[in-house]
Amino acid sequence: EVDCSTRPLTLPSARGEVGGAWDAVNGRLVLFGGDQGVPVNCASQTEFVAETWAFHPDCDNFAPIVAEGPSARGRGAVTGDGTHLYAHGGRFRDGTSGTYTLHDDLWALDYATDTWTLLAESGPGKRTNHVMVAARGQLFLYGGNSSTNGASFTPLSDLWSFDLTNKTWTLLQEDAGPGERLFHSAAISPDERTLYVYGGGDERAFTGPFFGADWVVGNLHKWLFAPK
Repeated sequence: EVDCSTRPLTLPSARGEVGGAWDAVNGRLVLFGGDQGVPVNCASQTEFVAETWAFHPDCDNFAPIVAEGPSARGRGAVTGDGTHLYAHGGRFRDGTSGTYTLHDDLWALDYATDTWTLLAESGPGKRTNHVMVAARGQLFLYGGNSSTNGASFTPLSDLWSFDLTNKTWTLLQEDAGPGERLFHSAAISPDERTLYVYGGGDERAFTGPFFGADWVVGNLHKWLFAPK
């Protein structure tokens, strides 16, 4: 029986642009990064953090994971495979005006040891608002925004894979089926053969219209996610 009285009572600050994934090793939700700044009159008041937190459902408590890892950022792509949390890219700005610094680094948090490891410093290119999923010993990354200007978007349409064994990036499609988009969502099918992408926007994402149809990324799943 769990003694919840020994658990910390600390809570993460309110934030947006944060990512997370389920930790199947310890049975908890792990969160990374985000922006604590609250917009004023639609103007961003950025205050990025580099914190890693875990939510434990057995006691309904949060606890910080103290480990040196990715720098402070938001709007990166975060996913997990049950044993690790992976974080790629994102944006940072020191202050509440000016251009953003975009990232292209890929990190992994090992749930068994609560330690971050830098897997790659470059690959698909610096971006935010993209998606990434884990399947069959690989990460698959699609789309995003390459603009450093917070008032405009430059959507991307490329699809990449990262081999977690060889630690190498591979460009799979320069212009994947769903086209250029950001602010979208993605998920892998239970058999890990099909990558689905839903929603998002393009360079008009401030006002719309937005995408509402779901996609299988081309016919890529027929050869990329071959049967085991």
